[in-house]
Amino acid sequence: AVTGSPKAVRNSPMERLHSEDSGGLAAFAHLPSFAMSFYGDIEDEEDEEECDFGIGGRQTTFHFQPPEDATVEDVLDALGKWRKMNVIQLTPDMTIEMGMEIISKHKIRAAPLVSSEGKILQMLDLKDILEMIATCYEKGISLEASINHMKLPLSTFLLKPVEHTAFINESSDAKQSIVELVNKKFLEQKVHRLATQNEEGQLVNILTQSDVITFLSNDTSRIGTKGCKKLKDLDFNKKEIVVERETTSAIKLLMQMRQHKVRVIPIVDAAGKFLGSFSASMIRGLRADQLPLLEKPALELLKELGDYVEPLKFSDTATLEECIHALSRTGAYELFIVGKRDKFLSIVSLTDILKTVFSPTVQYIQQMLRSKPPVVPVGHSRDLSSVLDTMNRGGVTAVPVMSDREDFLGFIDLHDILDVLVTHYEETSELSTAPLEALAGPLACALGTADTSFLLDGDEDREPIGDIVQSHFLGRRLKYLAIGDCSGPPDSIFSEWEVCKYLCQHERWISKGATKLCDVPLPNLDLTIHFFTPIIDALVLMKKHNVRAAPIVTTEGKLLGEISTEMLQGFTAADIPRLTNTVTEFLGLQQNICSERVVTVTAGETLYNLIKKVSTQKQSTQKAFLVDRSRAVQSVVTLSDIMRLVWGPARSSVSSVDTC
Repeated sequence: AVTGSPKAVRNSPMERLHSEDSGGLAAFAHLPSFAMSFYGDIEDEEDEEECDFGIGGRQTTFHFQPPEDATVEDVLDALGKWRKMNVIQLTPDMTIEMGMEIISKHKIRAAPLVSSEGKILQMLDLKDILEMIATCYEKGISLEASINHMKLPLSTFLLKPVEHTAFINESSDAKQSIVELVNKKFLEQKVHRLATQNEEGQLVNILTQSDVITFLSNDTSRIGTKGCKKLKDLDFNKKEIVVERETTSAIKLLMQMRQHKVRVIPIVDAAGKFLGSFSASMIRGLRADQLPLLEKPALELLKELGDYVEPLKFSDTATLEECIHALSRTGAYELFIVGKRDKFLSIVSLTDILKTVFSPTVQYIQQMLRSKPPVVPVGHSRDLSSVLDTMNRGGVTAVPVMSDREDFLGFIDLHDILDVLVTHYEETSELSTAPLEALAGPLACALGTADTSFLLDGDEDREPIGDIVQSHFLGRRLKYLAIGDCSGPPDSIFSEWEVCKYLCQHERWISKGATKLCDVPLPNLDLTIHFFTPIIDALVLMKKHNVRAAPIVTTEGKLLGEISTEMLQGFTAADIPRLTNTVTEFLGLQQNICSERVVTVTAGETLYNLIKKVSTQKQSTQKAFLVDRSRAVQSVVTLSDIMRLVWGPARSSVSSVDTC
């Protein structure tokens, strides 16, 4: 809604791509539009180590500036919007028809409704007006009759709560990180533009998603190494998308947009070939007396109105940075991924781009959660018995092991120490404290987590959390990550549980959050432990099956409790003789009464409910048990399984169930 921007000059993205102010694109002006629309098909014939950015030019080295280092003031100032009033405004007494004419004249998608005192009342989107017409049509009101509705005042739309409009203050929010702004406003509140106010509450400017895209395009160092990633590697093809045929009328498409809460609908033929798209902004030039034309097929209507815009098309081999440059230069609001013979594959919106670029980092998550788990280092010459004492005093289940020179040797957790006891028992059939006389250093080195579990403070801890999860928690199957500068003990420890806690507070990052557990791939049940089993035998079986937790069940298979690191927290050398006790005796379980500390879910619950239950425990838990109505256990879902469902492939199933 800002005048004077390049977006208000030309209708077609392809026209703007070929314009003189397109910088590096001028060299491509002689190419036909179909060639220009497939940036991803341009082959890189240079050295493989270089990254071809196509539109933005070739860049062989990165000078990465983390996005969180940029503030709101930095973005507004770079775009020439800092403390400058240049906004198209609407007033409540204007008619809807007049509002549409103003939006059409300035080629914008939305404008603020402002009071006589200059205070913003509501952000009015063209989509709101057209959805009103579509709602009337659904109720049986003809498009001819809807012409009268266009004479209503714009104050009609003030019935929506003002909270639907997001604000930022030019003073108090000026130093806010752009990462925090994007996450809290654009993504969490699901808005596309923000009203900038002064201290008196008066409208000063508008900050849009397109503005942030332009900021990234002008300063590609903010994108980092993600800019080289291809679209096919960024999970854009996983979205469920509403598509329609070329014969569908414009009014039906508006109804579909309202029903599915989308802003654009791709149009394809019977073979799935991408023909074009339809959105409310494409028909902003529609006059009130032309409303009956909405019953025509959408593409036919667009061509008749002269508002048809050639959409941006990319192959899935195009890079993220190419997309950002093209979206910025054309002013387009989305791009379409197509395959061979223009087969439609997916759509990428500005929100998708922002979500990818501003994906939370380890550093950002720890700042938001205000939680840095205590770091309790131990020396390499400490025996395992004293390591247990250190864990119990610190209230932790894992500790970093340091050498005499303060080098990080790796992590040891309670599970590792129990494995040492179990191995000794398997070899000698004896339970004794002798294994705990082993030194921490050799065990930590044998586990080999030193090189793989250390994130460099200020470098790797600013990588997107998805990359960290894929490479460390899933790829290397680690449970903890040390964060620091390698010059001493870790500054903090980052775990899978913190990731789940963040996901619980920011549901938008869970693409399958509303999916029921019965519809997602969960691991088969590997092992169950009967309540009368000696705990040492249960630990032997857990080691055999390579699991960190197992359900304790009754003879009828009903869940009573669990054997896990969390349940055994507080274990000391003095408890070793008691390992011959049954699991119920050792853990203090009551028969036929399920422990309150056990997290259970049912198949009818959603993935988000699972994450919420796991992450809101007073004590961090590493798993949940999927049970049926009779409390029979069907699966053990670990934090690693949750990570796979959110970021990676499902774990391979194990068919057999071993019951002790």
